[in-house]
Amino acid sequence: MSKPTLLDVQSFLQTAYQLKATVTPLPGEYDANFHVVATDGQQFVLKLMHPEQPDELVELQIAALNHLADTQPVPRVVPLASGEQVGRFQQRMAWMISHLPGQLYATVRPQTAVLRHNLGQLLGNLHLALANFAHPTLHRSLKWDLSQAGWIREQLPLIEDDGRQAIVQRFLADYE
Repeated sequence: MSKPTLLDVQSFLQTAYQLKATVTPLPGEYDANFHVVATDGQQFVLKLMHPEQPDELVELQIAALNHLADTQPVPRVVPLASGEQVGRFQQRMAWMISHLPGQLYATVRPQTAVLRHNLGQLLGNLHLALANFAHPTLHRSLKWDLSQAGWIREQLPLIEDDGRQAIVQRFLADYE
């Protein structure tokens, strides 16, 4: 499937959200993400789920954000003009969230002890706020989940460099 064009995304925003805006692509692992700046200056992030990902992942993300909305500094889900939280863009689920101003942690220099402390405190607060969150899609296999790191054993032959493979084997042995 081809990447969405900026003109197609702008057209979708006009139709689905009644919003005239400029859009700029943002990085994303699976999804196509766009920074949206409306003509009135409001900013959003449009998220177009990768077509091979299950719809339930968007539902999970929206449910988690809605769960946190009253107590945590998280983006808010922006409904479509129809009032629904999710729409369709080509073969993708589409949804939009408010834009939180700031700078990406990876680009902040220097990363001071105070900044790391504040980040840890924020993550701890999110962890506590999600302690009573439940959703059917929440419990699934995730390669990013370090408690499920054993999946990498079958991938070891793909590491061609023997030295690097040995490093991964040592870490895997420590994990196990």
